[in-house]
Amino acid sequence: MTSHPLTLGLLAAGVLAAACNVKRPGSDPTGYYFIGHVRDGSNNTILTNYTLTLDQAEGVSKADIAKDGTYSVGPLKPGSDFTVTIVVKEGDYREFFASEPFMPELPATADDQLTRIYDAYVFPAPSALPSPAVTLELWGPHSTSERPSGTVRFTPADDKGTSALDLSGRIAGAIDGQVWANDADRLSATETFELEDGVVKLKEGALVYGVTYTATVFDIGDTPLQYQSFAFTAGIDGDRTIILKALAASALQLVSSSLDTGELSKTATVVFTFDRDIVLSPIAERAIYELAIDDGFSINSPNLDGDEDVNALYDEDHGTSLKVSGNQLTLSWSRDASWLETRDSDDPILSATYGNLDDVVIRAKSGSPTDHTLAELVGANSVTVRVEQAEAPPAD
Repeated sequence: MTSHPLTLGLLAAGVLAAACNVKRPGSDPTGYYFIGHVRDGSNNTILTNYTLTLDQAEGVSKADIAKDGTYSVGPLKPGSDFTVTIVVKEGDYREFFASEPFMPELPATADDQLTRIYDAYVFPAPSALPSPAVTLELWGPHSTSERPSGTVRFTPADDKGTSALDLSGRIAGAIDGQVWANDADRLSATETFELEDGVVKLKEGALVYGVTYTATVFDIGDTPLQYQSFAFTAGIDGDRTIILKALAASALQLVSSSLDTGELSKTATVVFTFDRDIVLSPIAERAIYELAIDDGFSINSPNLDGDEDVNALYDEDHGTSLKVSGNQLTLSWSRDASWLETRDSDDPILSATYGNLDDVVIRAKSGSPTDHTLAELVGANSVTVRVEQAEAPPAD
């Protein structure tokens, strides 16, 4: 729970009077005292016919309930976790208990006593008040036309110590953040619903009225968790359009390269394999990437026979190709004599080098559109592949 000093100037007259009349036990009255109201969370009505107990290592204390519904209970001793339990005697209400961490020490006041105002919100049982039918429209973060299809899972939200139903500012006497959170909410069932073209429809009673859920979109295409979760409180939140935020995915990574095997390749083929499907980035045309690879291509063919003839590429058009398929990017060379300006079948081609890898930009096919240069992922701006020498480029 949040520890805020009691601010008398913010209190309504009725709550102030109750605070002044909290009973202090004669034997060791030191510790923390709590006062406040219990409200019907569906309409903010103050309830008067209920019991509230404070359970700690010292024992169980039953709250005094005033005619106007104000409760007072204490003292809470430091060093013991505690639980506040509320049972409404009239009407059909859901179970309510709030388990809270211990206070480390006595209040730093002259008499070692401190009173805090804490409200609570209880909700009718589903049989008495089912959650209303709701339609949610979920849009992706990149454009209004991004309407995902898949599944939405609604899981009761984790305990943050204070209720998500913080109505301070609208209710006299409420203190910001000082609201008991109902831990029983987290015992509600997790539910899943179909998401079709960005729309999920919840029927009446599909969720539990008053429970705050963490809604997670999953089972979308190649990336199971493409979007961040969002909060939804059944009965409080109505029809909504929600702009989903992209999930901060792990960076695209190179898994392996055919260069790792050290095998010879007749066509100087290099295959890069990544941890997910990839595409060429749309920041440039495919032809630009292909031209960059072709311009950066070179061969290593020493003049072993010492004559005037050598294997040399033309200044342009070297016969390379760039292919993307699934999670692989492949570079290859056609190894045709037509790409050689001069040739010597007696001179072997030992290796080929692909340069300008920093001019090729790729990204994951699904998920956040983060661009990476091929050089960044490979760790170098060029790669060299050993070429199978058994067969020289054929004659024209």
